[in-house]
Amino acid sequence: MWKRLLIVPLVLLLLWACGSSSEDHRRALEELGVVWDEEAFLAHAKQGDQAVLELFLSGGMDLEVRDSTGGTALMYAALNGHVAATSLLIGQGADLNAEDDLGRRALDYASVHPASGAFQLLAAAGAIYGTFSQ
Repeated sequence: MWKRLLIVPLVLLLLWACGSSSEDHRRALEELGVVWDEEAFLAHAKQGDQAVLELFLSGGMDLEVRDSTGGTALMYAALNGHVAATSLLIGQGADLNAEDDLGRRALDYASVHPASGAFQLLAAAGAIYGTFSQ
């Protein structure tokens, strides 16, 4: 795991410096042993793996991918209090107020850890609570 923490930023820097294509980013994920699919993207959001999320997004992954319950990457990054991943997803234009199948939004998920920076980021960006919390 620690090796990937060192390698992924270097890979991102090299890809950026070379003016790489989305296919290059997908290949980089593959070389890191990361499968290119929506489930893996959401799993890395849950883990707060910002560098891998950047590779997914640069590779063309849909920012608004949903799992079987309607959860998005932003919701899961926020749920686990991952500030850097939450910030990345907000910066890339994630829908702050998308609702899952129960009407919960990212701010609802982040409220599990209200003192986290993720909660603060979402609130400052204009996120609102979903119907679940009202």
